[in-house]
Amino acid sequence: MPGLGKTTLAKKIYNDPEVNSRFDVHAQCVVTQLYSWRELLLTILNDVLEPSDRNEKEDGEIADELRRFLLTKRF
Repeated sequence: MPGLGKTTLAKKIYNDPEVNSRFDVHAQCVVTQLYSWRELLLTILNDVLEPSDRNEKEDGEIADELRRFLLTKRF
């Protein structure tokens, strides 16, 4: 469904101050047809927390770190 304005609409909502004010955290990631679960987790985690070197961690550890952070947040 290329060319329908999906990305433009998503960016407009994502950058809207009224929408942002309702949430504690927000993150943005690009999902292509060929994507890496690990890269998605790292992108989201680095958006909501200080970026750090998490390359040595297993996927489950990264997902758990994100889950623990988001437990008390509105997202």
